[in-house]
This record gives sequence, C-alpha cells and structure tokens, in this order.
Amino acid sequence: MRPSQACAERYNQPDVTRVLPMRFVAAVLALAGTSLGQTLSFGLLPESVDDTTIPAARDGRLISIESRSIQFRSPTQDGNYLRELVLFREPETGQVISLVRLLQSRFGTYAAAGDIRQNTAISIDKGVMRAFFFLGYSLLVSESKTRAANLDEAQNGALAEFADQPFSGMVAWAPGEHWIRLLERLPKSIAEHVGDVRSPSTRLRGLARSKGCWSMAVEGPDAESTSVFVDDNYDLTGVEECAKPTPKVAHVSLPSPEAKLQVAAHRDNQPVTLEVRSVLARVRFPDGQPGRLHLFMLYDQPPNSSGGRTGRFIPRSRTRCFREIARAFPAFGRS
Repeated sequence: MRPSQACAERYNQPDVTRVLPMRFVAAVLALAGTSLGQTLSFGLLPESVDDTTIPAARDGRLISIESRSIQFRSPTQDGNYLRELVLFREPETGQVISLVRLLQSRFGTYAAAGDIRQNTAISIDKGVMRAFFFLGYSLLVSESKTRAANLDEAQNGALAEFADQPFSGMVAWAPGEHWIRLLERLPKSIAEHVGDVRSPSTRLRGLARSKGCWSMAVEGPDAESTSVFVDDNYDLTGVEECAKPTPKVAHVSLPSPEAKLQVAAHRDNQPVTLEVRSVLARVRFPDGQPGRLHLFMLYDQPPNSSGGRTGRFIPRSRTRCFREIARAFPAFGRS
C-alpha cells in the first residue's frame, strides 16, 4: 500500500491521482525556496554572559559541568527577537549540548534569561551526554554530537550552527532535538496557562536512569508534580514498559511553519484549484543519523452540498500523514 493510500484510508481522505499542469513543478520548487536558504544574523550582548556550574549525573554519580548563558538579538520579518543561547559542557570529555530559545518578540516576553537551568536535567550514560529540557508544555531531548576545548569554542560552534537553520521563527532549538508533548499529562497549575505567552514557573527534577528508561518529574508552581518516563527512542513510556526491549524507530519532527501555494488541477474534467503544502521536517533515523525531509502534500477541498468547501483536513491528521510518509521512505533526506 502506498503511503498516500495509508493516509487516505486512515484519515478518510480521497486518494485520487491527477495529471497536473507542468507549472505544478515550478510551484513545488517555489515552495522549496520559501523554506530553504534563509540565514539568520544576530548581535551578541556580551554584558549578558552568565557562566556557572550545574549538577549532572554520570552513570549514576553526581558531577558538576560548565554552563553559559548569553543573549543575542536576531532580526526577523516580525521584528527584532531577543534570544538566549545556553551551553552545557562536560569538562572531562569536552562534550557540549546547546539550546537556543526565544525570550522576547513583538508578542511579549516568553521567559527570563537563565531560568531554563532549573528546567534542565543532564545525564551522561556510557559516555553519551544527553540533556532533557522542559520548555513550556513539552520535553525537548538533545544528545551531544560535538566537543569543545572551552565554553568560548562551544559558543562559536553553536551560534554558527544556529545561523544556518531555516526556522527563523522557532521558539526553541537544539541540535538533534526530539520533542515530546506533555500537555495532557501536566498538572492543572501548569496546563491551565497554555494560552498565555509566558508559561508558569516550573522545575525539572529527580532525573534517574534504570531498566532502559530515564525517569524525572515536572513540578508546577503549586508543588504539583508529574512523573515522566522516556525510553531509548526518546518516546514517552510507562514504568512497566521500561524493562522491555525497545526497537529502534525513526523520529520525524515538524518544527517549521507550512508554506502554501494554489495550483490548477482537474476533477472529472473540470478545472479546480488545489493547495500544495510544504514543510521542512527533521528526521533521526534508527541508526542515530540526522537528516531532513522536504515534504509536500496536496490538499483537496471537495465541494459540499451548498457549493462551498468542506475543509476536512485537520492539522493533527496532516502532521500524522507527513510523519507516516517520512517513515515509509527512510532513505529520503539522509545527510
């Protein structure tokens, strides 16, 4: 079964093959250009540098690692954004993990500089350094792939990598990131603020590794807490599942907004208009290698009884279809 058929059957969407005009190819290429080739520029604020040490766990032992926070401004189409780069470096091996997050935009203040540290847990297991960040209503997991002799070198490398990212409007970014949605699991004192620009004060604590899982707790402003278990695929799991073998799977994340374009087509020999949606997705393959997928999907809105359009394609279904298609072609986008 083709991936398009699987999506069509699973989400009750028509799987119809049409002969599209040749200008459809040009439209697709134009969409590709809207998501690729953008380069960020920014200005560092040296007075904002804050160097410290934070606790981390190495194979069950408590150690101290280096951390730096520095703010910078990055111009975008929506104004001049204030962002924070946070670095974590393990001195013994030089392993580095970096996180860039949005502090302020024209919509308001999202967070205060430095407070991400109380929502960060670092684990070094069998020589591999990982960071777990609780950001708003999701958990971001990042695995170290770089080393640096000091924090200055780590800072230069992280900013250079971030500058090459095409997602200028992202709220948070880390190399090789894995996002885990937690909203439905969080206590009311946190979840009730989901519509706010700034999320409530929280703390990530109690990181431990046992039986093939990492466990931790998210604590809200009223001391309510939620236990979280993450398996070796960086997926949510339960304590009873931690002792079971975990098969490797591909991970696809869609952090960027979609680009949209109208193209001409035919339905039953009558001219119609289709919408092409394009998104640049990040992929981590089962062997751990990162990649990118530029995914395109035709969006057809068949007429309803009144002659209008039904608009049946809901965002969550669309995201699942993108992921289903990406996993069906694991060789695409490998870098």
